[in-house]
Amino acid sequence: MSRSSSELKRISRDILNNRYSVPMAAFLTASLIPTLIEIPFSMTLGDYPGTPQLIISTIADILILLIAQMLDTGVMLVHMNMTRGHTASVMFLHRFAMAQSASFSLPFSSMYFW
Repeated sequence: MSRSSSELKRISRDILNNRYSVPMAAFLTASLIPTLIEIPFSMTLGDYPGTPQLIISTIADILILLIAQMLDTGVMLVHMNMTRGHTASVMFLHRFAMAQSASFSLPFSSMYFW
């Protein structure tokens, strides 16, 4: 199904008409949360960090990257829900991130019971 560029733009404008705040708030939320989590780790490094500080900062950066990827996936789902005509809200981003973090931590929590 081939559509012209102008038709795709018109469809996009119709979908986002008076609803710009939802995807913008989702993007802002998904950007600010990892940034605010990462700030304390960056500030504690200082000019000459020791090996333990580097290790902790690297592990924290990897975990924060995983959180950021989950939130970015939630932003994409907000966009897809808007395109499909479903309700989309920033709370959907929160619910998606919580569900993903629970499914991500499940294999690791079961390792302790072996």
